[in-house]
Amino acid sequence: MSVEISIIIISYNVEAFLEQCLYSVYKSAINFEIEVFVVDNNSVDNSAEMVKSKFPDVKLICNNENKGFAYACNQGIKLSKGEYILLLNPDTVIQESSLFLCKNFMDENVSAGALGVRMINGKGEFLPESKRSLPTPISAFYKMFGFSKLFPKSKVFGKYQLKYIDENEIHKVEVLSGAYMFIRKNVLDKIGLLDEDFFMYGEDIDLSFRISQANYDNYYFPNTTIIHYKGESTKKTSIKYVKIFYNAMLIFAAKHYKGKKRRLFRFAIYCAIYLRAAISLFRQIIQITFLPFFDFILIYLSYNQVIKFWENYKFSGFNAYSPYFFDFYVPGFILVWSIFIYYFKGYGAGAKINDLIKAITLGTASILIIYALLPENYRYSRALILLGAGLAFCCTTINRLIIRLIQNKGKGFSIFYRKKALLIGNQKNDSFIHYPKSIDKDFEICQSVAIGSSIDKSQNDLHNLSDIIDIYKIESIIFFIKDLDIGEIIDCIINANNKRLEFKIILPANSLMIGSQSVINLNSIPDFKISLISDPINKFIKRMLDILIVFSFIPILPVFFIKNKPLQILATFNKITFGKLTWVSYFQNQPEHTKNLPKLQKGIFNPIQFKDINLLSDKDIYELNLNYAKNYQIKNDIIIIFKALKVTFKIQLPIENE
Repeated sequence: MSVEISIIIISYNVEAFLEQCLYSVYKSAINFEIEVFVVDNNSVDNSAEMVKSKFPDVKLICNNENKGFAYACNQGIKLSKGEYILLLNPDTVIQESSLFLCKNFMDENVSAGALGVRMINGKGEFLPESKRSLPTPISAFYKMFGFSKLFPKSKVFGKYQLKYIDENEIHKVEVLSGAYMFIRKNVLDKIGLLDEDFFMYGEDIDLSFRISQANYDNYYFPNTTIIHYKGESTKKTSIKYVKIFYNAMLIFAAKHYKGKKRRLFRFAIYCAIYLRAAISLFRQIIQITFLPFFDFILIYLSYNQVIKFWENYKFSGFNAYSPYFFDFYVPGFILVWSIFIYYFKGYGAGAKINDLIKAITLGTASILIIYALLPENYRYSRALILLGAGLAFCCTTINRLIIRLIQNKGKGFSIFYRKKALLIGNQKNDSFIHYPKSIDKDFEICQSVAIGSSIDKSQNDLHNLSDIIDIYKIESIIFFIKDLDIGEIIDCIINANNKRLEFKIILPANSLMIGSQSVINLNSIPDFKISLISDPINKFIKRMLDILIVFSFIPILPVFFIKNKPLQILATFNKITFGKLTWVSYFQNQPEHTKNLPKLQKGIFNPIQFKDINLLSDKDIYELNLNYAKNYQIKNDIIIIFKALKVTFKIQLPIENE
């Protein structure tokens, strides 16, 4: 049987997305012969090895360097034998019927040179690049300067993305997307392959234009819909994107436009480059300076109020300190703390409390050293510096919690909050019924729909999906792709029609959960119920308890110094403060004692502190550690700590072997 469709997929560091794409491709290959080429552009992840092990029928081409999308596509096309060529992005998911419907349409329409389909992003939103017109100087101007967004249905202003054309009707269009481009092979033989001058972007516009120039039609074909994850995630505001994309437009203009038209097009593009670059730079400046500025204002205002309180408490009145202290010293202190916060990445999106503790502590130490070197008449109060350090930590922590609350749209702090999720799968799929418990880390499973269930038709009917979403306030829908039609998954995403929803798909092996620009490894967390020790709230409270106890010991340190080694105590307190040790953890002399348990730092004390270790087997110790994790409560830590203090006043504090 001769090859009917040759599918060319270009891969570059997208292992998980590629696996899902290939899975959908082979589900779509029904009753006709296909061949699949994966051209890997020197990926540094495990993409090539994954293809070899899981999809042995794929014809894999591994490049030693990345010469661009067009070059890689041509490698596959030159080796292809199919009547049709499909250029397919690795971050797509196609339906079971996609290949059949596209081939059938092309067979019936001999004037069709190429075809593109309806694409949605990972949130179910239609992607306008599914159908476009050629980028003329005037249409490019309208798009670059926002007129197409202001008047999307206008045939004048909205021409570039053809938003006035019904997205659910078949139309002839000028430009198709390279994410899914179904091309007649003999057309490519006639017009030539992709232009390798285009490294990334623009090659699909150029190819579409050349197909039209050869008197063939480009069709937008919405009778099948695919998911294109990265359609909504490209960072189009970045300077790098601006440079690559508009450079591609310049190549296109130089190739196809002449005279005045070319000059106008180049002028419009250069205007867009400078405008987009300026907007991008402005956004980056705002992003970089907003949080430090917010921190500075809150610390400064709080500092002034605390100083007034301190003046009243210490000196029974106000104005005990010179205005010079307020105007120069306080801003200087905040500047030092800010420098250390920046150094410890406390202004980043993933800033942690430990980062802030380290930054404020070292910043305060630096301030105290500088303070000690100043002439005596310039020294005001060490107490004010320490009070300021406490304020700086509180204010910066509060700011980040507020920002996380805003980013989560008022639903809760991101370190505490789990999104409400709905599971959809097949009742015959055991992995759906006994889903990976690692999902519980990020999601609160509110409901499940078992496709094919005859027990409860009300829960089985996907037409009730919108009601389920509303009743249970669903924020995420997780699909088990095994034994589910991909068409059903895409229909669910479209019918949900809810922009606040996010959608995830779990691959057949139940090892990866994939969504827009996210891949979660479900094997990275133990696959059994240990909910309490892993709960974000408990982890946060446990961390705060560690720090609180350290500071509680400070007033009685001299007593410990008499009976213990002072450097050992200080070193241990330092490790606890910076999260390298914790007061209570597992007993973990052997790997078997904590096998598959959630990770905890080494502890000063443990749940079997007062039991005779010699009478316990490794299995007994594991069970006691497991019980501590499964039934974790903060009061248990407090009981263990105070029981240890009660048994003996002389506490031996272990130091890790470095």
